Amino acid sequence: MRCATVYQRANGLIIHPSSQTTEGVWVAASPCVCIPDSAPDCEVGSAVRRALEASSVGVPHPEEFHAVTEQILRVAGVATWRAFAASTRCVEIEEIAPGLLSLIPTQNLHGGFVPRKDTLRADAADDNDKLGRATRTALDAAGAMTGHRRP
Repeated sequence: MRCATVYQRANGLIIHPSSQTTEGVWVAASPCVCIPDSAPDCEVGSAVRRALEASSVGVPHPEEFHAVTEQILRVAGVATWRAFAASTRCVEIEEIAPGLLSLIPTQNLHGGFVPRKDTLRADAADDNDKLGRATRTALDAAGAMTGHRRP
C-alpha cells in the first residue's frame, strides 16, 4: 500500500508521502511540498500522485519522532505542531488496490487528526484534474479546530 497526506492551511496545501517503518508505523516522508491553495486542480492531483509514488515500506523506525514532523513544520513556517495544527484540515490518501485510491477526511481534535468514517474513492487512472478535485472535496469534508475553508 502507498500513502500520502494533504494538509490545508492558510498558506497553502502541504503534501507529503507517508512510509511504513520496519515496526509497522506510518510516518511522514520526503519530499514535503507546499503549493498554493489557489493552484489548479491538475497541479494538486499531480502533487498527490508524486507523493504516492514516493511512499515506501520498510524504512527504518525513527528513534525520535520530532525528526518526522520537522520537515512539515519547516515547510509550513511554524515552530511547533500545536501552531501547525491550528486551523489545519487533513486528508489521508491510501492506494488500497492497484489503481484505487481512498481519500479519508480527518477531524482535527486538539491537534490530533482522527480519520472520519466518510471516505471518498478515486480511480488512480483518472487524470490529475479529477484527483485534485477529489482531494479538495475530501478537504472540504475534513474538520479544522477553527474555521479555515478554501476560498
